[in-house]
Amino acid sequence: MKTVVFLRREPTSRLYNLAYALKKTNKYRVVLVCDRFDNYNLSKFNQVFDEIICYQILDFRKYSLLPTLRGSYLSDLVKDIISFSINWKIGYLCEHLTLPKILKKINPDACVCQHTEHFLTTQVIKNVKCPVILNVHNGSRAVGIESLSKKEYNLEKYCFEHAGGIIHRGPEFEIDYYREHRYNITCPILRYLDYCNKEFFLDYEAKKLSMQDKEYHLVDIGGGFSAYIFPTSNIKKITNQKMHFHQYFPRYIPHMFVYQSSHKVYRDIVNLYKSEKYFHFERPMPFDKITHEISK
Repeated sequence: MKTVVFLRREPTSRLYNLAYALKKTNKYRVVLVCDRFDNYNLSKFNQVFDEIICYQILDFRKYSLLPTLRGSYLSDLVKDIISFSINWKIGYLCEHLTLPKILKKINPDACVCQHTEHFLTTQVIKNVKCPVILNVHNGSRAVGIESLSKKEYNLEKYCFEHAGGIIHRGPEFEIDYYREHRYNITCPILRYLDYCNKEFFLDYEAKKLSMQDKEYHLVDIGGGFSAYIFPTSNIKKITNQKMHFHQYFPRYIPHMFVYQSSHKVYRDIVNLYKSEKYFHFERPMPFDKITHEISK
């Protein structure tokens, strides 16, 4: 049985369907290699991956050292320095030293990497003999290749030009964008669209909140970036009409303290939650439970 390794620094729920599709064929051993693994949000991964390996030697989240929305600014600042100044450096060090040893031990037949994680993908390409498939999702095309630093551009270009294959979910001409920026792409390309996994389909939920209180309820489960799509000013436009707005975020929001603007956005949301009865800042949910949660 051939072994396919998926690599992500921090796995997301979208990765589940890719691995699930392979696993259902009964032809592959599917392994996840990641920097750190959130067993709360992604516990369902244990059912589809034959093995989950973390190359990060020390995960600060296990010791509650990452910032939270509830802590004081001073305590969050200290945690911020630890998690982003030290945690990331340890992660990169592990990608240099630990990851190659893990890949050598697994001896995979194919690897699947997220193309935005340029350094990680480069390390994989240089340390395996098998094809490395790029999973192209948003990334530089969304922000513009012109905005990349010279180092990022060269790393990404290297990944595209040394990939054994490319999976993308965008329009058919998406890869042409990279070619127009002098990426010499010669590998096979598969347009693989997102799909609905019937494993998560639910029967109609009869006990709706709207049936109980006779009011409208809107839900957003877009994750961290939803804070920019639905800032407090837009949320107020909804709640001022006496419509409930339920917002779900990941358990951990790793980028929330990197930029001052991000910090302010999330703090504004928490303050609104404390003062606005029609706004519901919901508790994090494992991704395989969220469909049942929002069906109400």
